Formats: sequence, C-alpha cells, structure tokens
Amino acid sequence: KGFIKGLRDGVAKTPEKREQYLSIAYDKACHMDVLLQKLFYFSNLETGQLPITPTNEDLGLFVRKFINSVQSELSMKNIKIAADITSVPHPVKIDTEQMRRILINLTENAVKYAQNESLKLKISVWRENNMEHLMFADNGDGVPDEYLPYLFERFWRGDESRRIVSGDG
Repeated sequence: KGFIKGLRDGVAKTPEKREQYLSIAYDKACHMDVLLQKLFYFSNLETGQLPITPTNEDLGLFVRKFINSVQSELSMKNIKIAADITSVPHPVKIDTEQMRRILINLTENAVKYAQNESLKLKISVWRENNMEHLMFADNGDGVPDEYLPYLFERFWRGDESRRIVSGDG
C-alpha cells in the first residue's frame, strides 16, 4: 500500500522510480495472494497436515532469485543483501513457496530486530559431506543468550512490550 500511495502522492517523480514502485507493489500483491492462499491451510498446519509440494530445484539459483526479488525494496531502506554461493550445483527437493516464506520471515525479522543502522544480510549456500547447506546471517546484535531457549515457542517475542505470558500466569 505504501508504494501505491507513493505513486498516487507523486513521490516517485521519474519514470524509473515509478517503474520501481510499480514493480515492488506488484511483487508484494503477488506475495499477499500467496499468503492468503496459505491462510486456508492454517488448520492443516495445526494438525500437522500442511500440504507440502516439493520440487527439484537448485538451491543456489533459488537463493539468487529470492535476493533479486527483494533487493530493490531493501536497498530503498539502505539494507544490503548478498549471496555467497559456491559454484557447484546445489540440487535439493523443496517446496519453493514454503522456502520463500522462510527467507522472507528471516529477512523481516533481521530488519525488525537487528538493531544496526547499516544492516547487511548474507545468504550462503554450500555443499559439505554430500549435504546442501543454507545459512542466513546478518550483522545485527544477535539474540541474547537468555532468549535462545524460547525462540521456537509459538507467539513468543523477545521484545518485552510484545511478550505474551504463557502457562498458568
């Protein structure tokens, strides 16, 4: 909505800027369409029955496409994103939409919580011991040690103002 509002308000003054805003708005609308489709699967997720549609992909190529799709928007926020991918093939069987959602979630969390004015994101892909590896890293402060045990608890937030107390209390 913000990029469309920017177009309506005349913020994007050059044809190149307008095209960039339109491209980002279109990409976001496509992504929102996918997210809406995934909401229908939410009950299946709760029961462990989320449909997964794995396809044969090259993980390095997938990561490069992902970076290309988010680079323009991130650069507008003065955030750099780079790939470090070894030059060998990286064959994997993945659900590309689920993997994209994972990378988007990691990117959004890094932007939100990194506490770094010149944020740099790096996605690395390499092969080791006949296994493909993917690492998502940023130059943020990291997660405090006392929060590590809670990272994968549902609805838990490290941000004290958003913390949801679970259990009896």
